[in-house]
Amino acid sequence: MVHLSLLILAQAFCLGSSGIFKHELIFRESRKVSLLRQGLSEPEILALFPQGVKDVGDSEYIGVITIGKPYQTFKVALQTGTSSLWIPAPEADSSCNNKTHFNPKTSDTFRITGRNFDLTYGMGTLFQDRVSGYMGQDLVTFGAYEEAQLKIPNSLFGLALTITDRFKNDTYIDGVLGLAPAMNYDRQYLSPLLNAIQQGFLDYPLFSVYLERHGSQSNVPGGMFTYGGIDVDHCGPVIDWLSFVSDSNYGFMIDSVSIGSYNYTRKMQVMTDTGTPFIAAPFYVLNGIVEILGAKYSNTTKSYCVPCDTPKPNLDITIGNIVYSVDPENYVIDINRSNTCLLAISGLSGYGMGPTWILGTPFMRQFCHIHDIGNQKMGLAKSLQKF
Repeated sequence: MVHLSLLILAQAFCLGSSGIFKHELIFRESRKVSLLRQGLSEPEILALFPQGVKDVGDSEYIGVITIGKPYQTFKVALQTGTSSLWIPAPEADSSCNNKTHFNPKTSDTFRITGRNFDLTYGMGTLFQDRVSGYMGQDLVTFGAYEEAQLKIPNSLFGLALTITDRFKNDTYIDGVLGLAPAMNYDRQYLSPLLNAIQQGFLDYPLFSVYLERHGSQSNVPGGMFTYGGIDVDHCGPVIDWLSFVSDSNYGFMIDSVSIGSYNYTRKMQVMTDTGTPFIAAPFYVLNGIVEILGAKYSNTTKSYCVPCDTPKPNLDITIGNIVYSVDPENYVIDINRSNTCLLAISGLSGYGMGPTWILGTPFMRQFCHIHDIGNQKMGLAKSLQKF
């Protein structure tokens, strides 16, 4: 019965519908990896990336949205680990220079809410970025003006007055579009995505994520977010559905992790996030992984490095009776420097609550994710990208 239902659902998606919207992505290599490829010296890298900054990944996935009427266009990082949308306010401080600012005065549909916001990005040892400002309400559309857009009237978003260095230095984006299931800011307001679901704009209360791997290429097509349906063009059949264990993130339970001869068996809570360009593991597991790989910690990159030319095993994550294997091509980053590659696996220290792992883009490139918000479960499917 379950397989029959999924087949009917997939066939409905193939036929197309006005309630299914595709959001094309742009792939951008991280600033740190780009600088490493350029051969910057250790002092230069350390000056650009102070102690504690953990931008070790090789990617950022960017989409175009518009806000207001007439439309104002912005490039945003699409992140499934946060539920908030923000764009620089017209009166933002110098931290928002070199970004496109939203102008409320030119939008016929803008409404001020009289409320402020203060966001912190990260968790555990990864807390590092903040954005603050005030909130407004307007028409938000997912997709560029010339595309078939998901139009969501009366959506709440933040107008940022100040942002910290990571967002300031990321000149490729104007802001962030959060797609997590949590309520926005103080949990009294719906995020734009939940607003769209509540207003019945989607055929099904779910969205699919397909991410592509492009190595050193930047500003190239990077994948697809599909709202209201399953992306059958880029994703294989759903392998399994996993129940959510949180109402604030896309979290589920895993049973074990292994790589080579190392194996750690214990039920652990994980969350997935398109805004995290690495896999974040508990330090007691990370130590076993880096020992197997012969990885060495680099003070230059603030991450682990491995020789590029040595064979590397898959990273296997077991959920129930199914093993999900992450290829080394997805968890190792070649920076073209003297046979040195970066390991896109980092350590995470939590506070005893919530997820102990973040399965970021290395895992999400390997497997498409179907975020079924209506039924509170995650579907995983093999990515059909050919390497």
